[in-house]
Amino acid sequence: MENGANFLAEGFLFTVAASIIIGEQWRSSRSQSKRRDTVDDKLQELSSQVLELTERVGGIENRWGSEIEGLKERSVFWLVPACLNLIMRRNGELTRILERIIWIGMKGGWTNMHNEKWQEEIASIARSASTIEGSKSSSNSQDIQS
Repeated sequence: MENGANFLAEGFLFTVAASIIIGEQWRSSRSQSKRRDTVDDKLQELSSQVLELTERVGGIENRWGSEIEGLKERSVFWLVPACLNLIMRRNGELTRILERIIWIGMKGGWTNMHNEKWQEEIASIARSASTIEGSKSSSNSQDIQS
């Protein structure tokens, strides 16, 4: 009888321990399953949001693509006259500086050539410079009017 009582006591303890282990395993697997389901749901939600945003960006690019290209083209066209005006202004400044240097040199007697020849050359440069200045001022007035 004593052996039967020990057997029943150990059987009861074994059953309780086994049910605790099985219950803990079931709870743990259920918890991991919930976690996996939550992660899968979040991944699906994020992928759907990425697709939606990609579609929106595509729609915006389609809608505004021609406007952006037009702005790019216009910005280049506005840049070219500004650069040309800057170059022409710089050219005029350099021409005036060169004329002044030559005039100072002639007045100081730095040349061996006849003064008349140099004066003709300077007059020629001045005429070409005034032609450039005249075309620049007319193009500036056209730019202002348009």
